[in-house]
Amino acid sequence: MAVAEGGDAMTDRPLPWFGAGQDPGPSFSELLARTMPEARRDTHGPEAASVGGGHEHVPHGTTIIAIHYAEGVVMAGDRRATSGLQIAGRRMEKLQAADSHSGVAIAGAAGPAMELVRLFQTELEHYEKIEGMPLSLDGKANHLARLIRGNLPAAMQGFVATLLGRRRYFPQLAKGGQPSHTQLRARAEREAVNSPIQGSAADIIKLAMIQLPEALRSAKLKASMLLQVHDELVFEVPTPQLKKTAKVVQAVMQSAYKLKVPLKTDAKAGPNWEQMEPIA
Repeated sequence: MAVAEGGDAMTDRPLPWFGAGQDPGPSFSELLARTMPEARRDTHGPEAASVGGGHEHVPHGTTIIAIHYAEGVVMAGDRRATSGLQIAGRRMEKLQAADSHSGVAIAGAAGPAMELVRLFQTELEHYEKIEGMPLSLDGKANHLARLIRGNLPAAMQGFVATLLGRRRYFPQLAKGGQPSHTQLRARAEREAVNSPIQGSAADIIKLAMIQLPEALRSAKLKASMLLQVHDELVFEVPTPQLKKTAKVVQAVMQSAYKLKVPLKTDAKAGPNWEQMEPIA
């Protein structure tokens, strides 16, 4: 899977404008016929007849075209960015490299999709570093589909949800919602992508915080939970009980919510926050 992106020549070329009744609509072949008729094969002439005759039906998308050839795939797309019902920009890069072997093409509103693409790129890079090999093409497609399914509610319903079902509402992103200022909408789109991730992490650590007092009492430990900082918990612990307390706390945090991947934690101790050292 390869990506073809327009360079400076494409960026500098003026976009075509069409008068009433002349707009080619979503058809790429009609756009080609109006702007570069010499580049379009005559599907009604002798050449068309030699391959079966009649009009050749070519499927098309609204903003993206992909052509398969002997050595791979060429993808191309328009450069319009929309905000609600308005054209927000005409130089949007809708073709993005996912990694060195594959690319992502964005059809439709590009704002939310760009955040998903950045997240997708980061996760593919992380996978390759951990596993020592790139994810397969089928694996990439499945992973991207999961990202889209996980964030689609923001575009259709105006909210996203954490793994435990807690919702955060984004009315400006709901289908049929009123277009807002471009920067405010872009901010909401970024938060909608991030909220299920950070929100789920917050939910999981709160589950652990609820379970920890009883777990410490059951183990006859005198540790006191003092503070939560994002995904960290701070305890006051008697020095003789340090290692046992760390073991109990880590066990509760790592089992607070069952996932398909293990939850890992680290434990550190010290006289103050600046002098913390890993607990051996």
